[in-house]
Amino acid sequence: MLARLGRLTRLLTATALVVAALAVVAGPAQATCGNKLCLEMTRSPDAASGFTYVSLGGIATYVVSVSNTSTATATRVTLRFEPPPGGAQVLRLKAEPPSSCTPTPTPTAPVAGPISCNLGNLKPASKLVFTFDVQMLVADADAPTTATLSSDARDKDTANNPSDPTKETLIAEDGITVDGTDGQAASLVPKDLPVALNTDSDDSGANADDPRTAVFTLSAKTFSTTALISDEEEDAGFECPPGLKCPSGGWTQAVIPAPLLSSGIVDPLGPFLPPNAMYLELVYDAGTLPSTLTTRNYVLLHDRDHLVNTREYQEIDQRCGGNPQPSCLDKVQFLENGDLYVKALVDGNWRYR
Repeated sequence: MLARLGRLTRLLTATALVVAALAVVAGPAQATCGNKLCLEMTRSPDAASGFTYVSLGGIATYVVSVSNTSTATATRVTLRFEPPPGGAQVLRLKAEPPSSCTPTPTPTAPVAGPISCNLGNLKPASKLVFTFDVQMLVADADAPTTATLSSDARDKDTANNPSDPTKETLIAEDGITVDGTDGQAASLVPKDLPVALNTDSDDSGANADDPRTAVFTLSAKTFSTTALISDEEEDAGFECPPGLKCPSGGWTQAVIPAPLLSSGIVDPLGPFLPPNAMYLELVYDAGTLPSTLTTRNYVLLHDRDHLVNTREYQEIDQRCGGNPQPSCLDKVQFLENGDLYVKALVDGNWRYR
């Protein structure tokens, strides 16, 4: 069953405040400006992408823009980014141009707390852009994320000119629904950041009642897109191609919707073409396997257009080498309990058997 799309994000309602110049903004893209500085924070997924929530463990990407729209230099500028306290971690931070931020997160060393960036003096017409990939770890109907931008006066600004305030603070605040009810993966795949998606929501592994258990790792090299992973029921129209030994059970399906072009039309070339890659792991329950199935005669069947009324199955039987190109099989082996474990590298829109 695919993850449901009808759930709505409840955005935090923010209130504009001024202390010298203090402002708050929430929700969709919206710039908030003080006397010198402007702060903007956008979040993906959003309503425009068709997803107004992330599944538990999914990733929300925040883009924070800082700019000086005045004719005077803003001094002692700092940015503080805080993911939902106790319920999220920042996997990656990208700053353009590079800025001094601490602590610095990486996919192997994520940061659960606030991240502070010292921006120094910001000259007129300058702009900095920060991208934060945040993994949501706790189900929350309104997980709050906050970006705070502040500046202070020059050391010798003793005149306290009203047009050059001594202090300026801008706040952007957003809330997104983190839904853990489905156990499905539905979130944006940030560029260059591998994302693991798992259909084994109950952690029971493959068994007679759930013969298809799949683990996918998506790595988008050219863009970010939305990924849905499902563990579907029996495909009634499936016909095993002649000469193959097919396990029983249904499809394991990966649906990766194509991005929209600037015209608003879905890209007809598909969303997940090379050099993008998808690494997948399948576990077949021993009870679903034909007695004549071996690791040598195993092939992975896929239906690239994933249309249920077609029989255009392709076979993946090429083994991955030192420099593998999709599509290929990395591992095909029987586990101690008799289950069959398969690991493969593929691209494109696929259904698997």
